[in-house]
Amino acid sequence: MRRATRILVVVAAVVALVLAGCGGNSGTSDGQRPDPASWAMTWEDVQTMIPDLETLGDPPDADVCEATVTRLRDARNDLYPAPDELVEVEVDAWMVEATSVFFECFEADIGADTVAESYAELDRLESEVATALETVQ
Repeated sequence: MRRATRILVVVAAVVALVLAGCGGNSGTSDGQRPDPASWAMTWEDVQTMIPDLETLGDPPDADVCEATVTRLRDARNDLYPAPDELVEVEVDAWMVEATSVFFECFEADIGADTVAESYAELDRLESEVATALETVQ
């Protein structure tokens, strides 16, 4: 019976550690999320990394696309954690769309319509981030 008790204690300890590691901190090392106002300034800086359509060109300039992807990758860590999980979900969607459009611009057949659609989606997602951010401020 002592062996069964030890096994039960070990299993309970492992379960407790797993639950403690998963609980509530959403990827932050100290369980804290940033202040919404200061995070919003970082978010605004990241949004300005997206070149306007005139700068991007038609067809898109590969050097501009490469520089944008690099800047977005570098800035990614500055956005996480976000002030709230809902904000993170919307920022994730925005980052996926942003990096996708600038990867796609290396394709020879990407047209202005495709880029314009992606920019419209980025605008929509920026609105979603703003709405989510308003709920935590």
